[in-house]
Amino acid sequence: MTAEEFEDIQCGDGREALSSLLDHCIRRFRRAGNLLGIAGAVSQKICAGAYAVDVDKKPLDNPWEVICERYRKERFDEQWSLFEDHREESLRLWSQFLHWELFPALVREDEFVRNVLRAAGLLPCASKARAAAALSQHLSEMSLPFKSPIWDSAEIDASE
Repeated sequence: MTAEEFEDIQCGDGREALSSLLDHCIRRFRRAGNLLGIAGAVSQKICAGAYAVDVDKKPLDNPWEVICERYRKERFDEQWSLFEDHREESLRLWSQFLHWELFPALVREDEFVRNVLRAAGLLPCASKARAAAALSQHLSEMSLPFKSPIWDSAEIDASE
């Protein structure tokens, strides 16, 4: 599978993956609200968002593109396996990265969860676009789970 073919698959999977990320964020926010005993209008809107199909995920498109591009640059290998079905193995690794590594790591971060909910219109904010931009910035600068940070001296030394 080429990087271009993989990119097409990632783009096609975007809505489903963003729905999963949004669902994780909603559940995290609801658990925190339940712990604090909060049941106001915002909490009710977020609870309703868990079952609404019309939640606006369009502002999350750019952050999704950042995730996909970073994965292709940092983890995707067109020649990863010569003895297995490369397509199936690539899709399996991509799915595991998203659902077992990246999403759980992101949902542990309070501000990330709030910005996902703001960008989707479930939390009040001044600008959904700025919330989405904050997500994109975070995703482009963060260390991917189980990888050395981009500022790791070993990587800096190797690139010189």
